[in-house]
Parts: sequence; C-alpha cells; structure tokens
Amino acid sequence: MCLGDFDKQIGPLSDPAGVDKLALQMQAKQYRLVVIDTLSRAFRGDQNDQDTMARALSPLQALALSMNCALVVIDHHKKKGEQGGESDPILDVSGSVAKVGIADAIWGLYREQGKAGVILHIMGRDLDEKQAHLSFDPVTLCWQNDGDPRAVKVSEAKQDLLDALRGLGGKGTITAIAKAIGKDKSNTRKQLNGMVNEGLISIQEDGAYALPGYRSTTTTTTTTTATTATTLPLLPQGKGGTRRKSGTSGRGGSTSEGVPPAIDTTSEALAGGQDV
Repeated sequence: MCLGDFDKQIGPLSDPAGVDKLALQMQAKQYRLVVIDTLSRAFRGDQNDQDTMARALSPLQALALSMNCALVVIDHHKKKGEQGGESDPILDVSGSVAKVGIADAIWGLYREQGKAGVILHIMGRDLDEKQAHLSFDPVTLCWQNDGDPRAVKVSEAKQDLLDALRGLGGKGTITAIAKAIGKDKSNTRKQLNGMVNEGLISIQEDGAYALPGYRSTTTTTTTTTATTATTLPLLPQGKGGTRRKSGTSGRGGSTSEGVPPAIDTTSEALAGGQDV
C-alpha cells in the first residue's frame, strides 16, 4: 500500500496502535513478505531512542517468525563522514543500533564514488559474514552477482596498471607508472611484480615494466655518405702532348705528382699564348 493508505489503515509504527494494526493485517492477509520502505517514513519519533525502536519492531519481528513471513525494513545509512573506514551494516545504520539488534540479518548496500556497481555486505545471527559485488543489468533490470568484491578490486587495480602502461606507450618505469595511477611506488612495485609472476606484463633489461609483446619503436638511421669522383678535362702541356692529372697546384705554378697546374684565365695569361 502507498504511504497515504498506510497512514490511514495502519498509522505510524512509533505508535503501539499502529504496530497492532499492522500485525492484525499480516495475520488476516497471511502475508509471506512485508516490506517497510522506508522506516523513517513509517515512523514518527526519535529513532535514536533504543526503547522506542525496540517497542516498535520487536512485536513485528516476533509475529513474522511465528507466521514464517519475511519482514524487510529498509532504512538509510549514516552520512558518509559519520561512517568508519570499513563498511559495517550494524554501525552504519542511521539512528539507534536497536534497529539492527532486533533483526536476524542485516544487508548493507554501499556504492563507491566513481566506481561501477555496488557492494552488498551481509551480516546475521545464523549467517556467515559475506560481501558481494553487484552490477545492475539494464536488460533484465536485475542486480547481477559479480563475486567477491576484493577479487573485483584486485582486477580493477590490475586494469589501472595495464591502462597506465598503454598510456606510456607500452613500457614505463616504476616512477612513471606510480605517477600515472596516483599511487606510491612501493605498493605499485608489489602489484607490478605480482602481475609479472602471472605473466600479465614483463620486466625489460633496463628494469622497466612492459606489456606483453612490447617492441621498441625507436629506429636507427644509418647515413651513408657517397664519394663523388670528379674527372678533370685534358690539359695541354706544351707541344709535347697532353696528360691527365687530378689535384691542385700552388700559386708558384709548381706541380706535385698527380696534381695539375692551376689554370689562369686572366687576360695576361691569354696574351702569353697559353691555350685554355
């Protein structure tokens, strides 16, 4: 029933008369499941008062046990700043812990900011404490159990390291990888070495970590200098004939073996009868 009908037919559960009416309706209808969502809307009064909460919930819990009926009470957690470091469905519940003290089992649903899915933390009298990572399936509109959240977190941490290596071009030093994921080098090194043992990554000769099949993209360029031989034209050497030589000569006109004389193309040289 909706909240308006609940107020008219049952009334607030902080009132003993309201608890009695709900109990009578549970018996008359032989309900197998009763969900109170949320307790804060069905309860008026001080939820931090243990006696008040016990008077409201204890009779309903006893009736549910006698009828073999599941009674689910949905409530809120404390604000994030008021919770401890680790999830605890008992201590994290808003208001008095008397709420959960009456319950046979407590399920706490926790969402990590920026992370996909939620963590379901289960505690109870006859239950082993368990945690499960859940993901919402938009096709079936149901929550899917992904398994132990600690294993999921390990997988996420490994994926972060693999993504960091990809961002570094497939290879990176411990300093660069730790900076990329925003973690300290000590823990990053432990995780990387564990991934090396699993064969997920490798250690290079220079001590850097690399993705499987990593190949350096550095190329070596070899420059070849070609030597060009220049052949000088035949130079006349008087009436006795010609000869071919290569090289240079000094200003005095003397020629060493294999070095031709310099050619003077000035007007004076031409006047002297030298052929050019």
